[in-house]
Amino acid sequence: QPAGTTQGRLSSALRARLNGLSAKSGLETPSKRLGLSGASLARAKHCLASAIYFEARGEPLDGQIAVGQVVLNRVFTGFYPDDVCAVVYQNAGRFRSCQFTFACDGTPSSIKEPEAWTLAETMASELLSGALYQDQVAGATHFHAIYVHPVWTKEMQEKAKFGSHIFYRPKQWP
Repeated sequence: QPAGTTQGRLSSALRARLNGLSAKSGLETPSKRLGLSGASLARAKHCLASAIYFEARGEPLDGQIAVGQVVLNRVFTGFYPDDVCAVVYQNAGRFRSCQFTFACDGTPSSIKEPEAWTLAETMASELLSGALYQDQVAGATHFHAIYVHPVWTKEMQEKAKFGSHIFYRPKQWP
């Protein structure tokens, strides 16, 4: 993409963020840990990009990355499904009882901002490859918008705040 386009600027901004974030060298990448390749990797990338796009596309890059990382953190906890799509769409059949609002809020989940979608796909790829990781949200498995006050936050340790989202991890988890 030409650098002057919106997507070019977003891609440049993401590249700059990638250079400033710490990749966990020496560890298996999330995609390798999950045994993803080919169609299974493409499916996981799509689900992860969907979570990023529908939950955080209007947020700063750090917030979008953090939402994607929360999904992966959940996958690796042992307390949630060990599949990216299963985490993203957990309880999707229960109106307003799912883990990620877009999956069960009753509104159509259609992509109306192609540039934001492309950025979400890029982030999802980078998160799954292990190239993108934020220490600030290490272990974070929950987040909410600043304008809501869920009761479950009493049992959580706040890890970070990006844009209009606050990220947490359970206090009782190792």
